Amino acid sequence: MKTYRISEVSMLVNLSVDTLRYYEKVGLISGLLKNKRGYKVYTERDILSLRFTINLKKTGMPLAEIKKYIDFYAEDYLDECYELLNAHATLVKQQIKEREELLEILIYKLSNFNELIKKKKDKFKELDI
Repeated sequence: MKTYRISEVSMLVNLSVDTLRYYEKVGLISGLLKNKRGYKVYTERDILSLRFTINLKKTGMPLAEIKKYIDFYAEDYLDECYELLNAHATLVKQQIKEREELLEILIYKLSNFNELIKKKKDKFKELDI
């Protein structure tokens, strides 16, 4: 079984060693094996779990909620895992909808600016004639 040192995992998942250690401290990472020298090492499975944790964090899920999910999963509380992820997915969908509405406003504004810039350039072209 291939294992990875924390510095290698840091580079693989693009998190600092300090962040990885913090995640371990708060229980987002647990059950790490130790190598012959007594250092904690990560397995492929640990890295997959960590990547999912990172993805949840990227969606805006608070660390406390991620911890709750990890605890539910460890205890095989599948219904609770589903409910927690489903509630978060609903929240993310709402946030995406709100962002799309804001993007439409920005696109509208950009279109207006394009028109203003075009009119300004056309006006300068007329003066050069």
